[in-house]
Amino acid sequence: AAALLRRMHQAPWTVAYTGTRRVEQSWKVDNATYTTIYREEVSADGNGRYAIDPLDLIAPQVSTMELQVFNATQKAREGFLYRYRDFHVQDEARFARYYTAAATGVVRQVAGRSCDELIVQRRSNAPWTYVLAVDTQTGLVLSCRQELPNGTPVGSMEFESVDFQADLSQKLWHQASNEELALARDSRAQQQLGFAPVLPNTDGGSFTLIESNKVTSPDPSGAGELTWAKYTLSDGVEVVFVLHGGALVGSDDVVRVSPSVGPWNHVEGTLHGERVMGMGRVSVDELLDLIASAF
Repeated sequence: AAALLRRMHQAPWTVAYTGTRRVEQSWKVDNATYTTIYREEVSADGNGRYAIDPLDLIAPQVSTMELQVFNATQKAREGFLYRYRDFHVQDEARFARYYTAAATGVVRQVAGRSCDELIVQRRSNAPWTYVLAVDTQTGLVLSCRQELPNGTPVGSMEFESVDFQADLSQKLWHQASNEELALARDSRAQQQLGFAPVLPNTDGGSFTLIESNKVTSPDPSGAGELTWAKYTLSDGVEVVFVLHGGALVGSDDVVRVSPSVGPWNHVEGTLHGERVMGMGRVSVDELLDLIASAF
């Protein structure tokens, strides 16, 4: 089991391949269900570089202009999509501690490849279950279905074709479009940001810090840019982003919860006079608890 986890953890970054895959995502807003279905080409060079190129938007039906916006947005989100949208073993040790991975004994054929079927879920308070098809030879996840405890589908990804011998010499690899600078873990962080950052308290919790960065975003008031301390946390599979933007003078404590998009939740506002934001494939309560732990 440990060897399989290691291969699954490493495969997105060490296996060279290109393929097409179909992605389905569903979410609810005011009891109305919305579904997006699309196809994309994904490639990796086995040395850390990757690319995702939109192919077809199957549903919903949109205008030509809307399709162009969708494709441009998907390409702009390429880094997020490859690293965080689909199932990944983000950390082997935490996965082993907080998750179970049960082999069903079924060998599935996905995109012409033999795959071992696994059922993955949290050991406690599992919000959903992952049904995976893992390529036997490479450890690459070729199919993932995410289900609620009652069997309701939340999202899925499945390769339609995959080529591990393709010529990738002409591929245009992902280039980060947003500038993220590594954030110091000591007093130097205050100099980088212009304010003293606060870090979510993860002691004893399932989530731990895996990355700290300085990022900027446009100020909604139109007054230049906002600077944020961005913390990326993981429990081994799920990823949560907690952002702290410094003091907002004269602000009330108001944290707004946005409608869920598939399994992803988003909150934003002020807490104890400080700008905060959070996003993750976890419950709203868990997201708010992580943010509140920082203060």
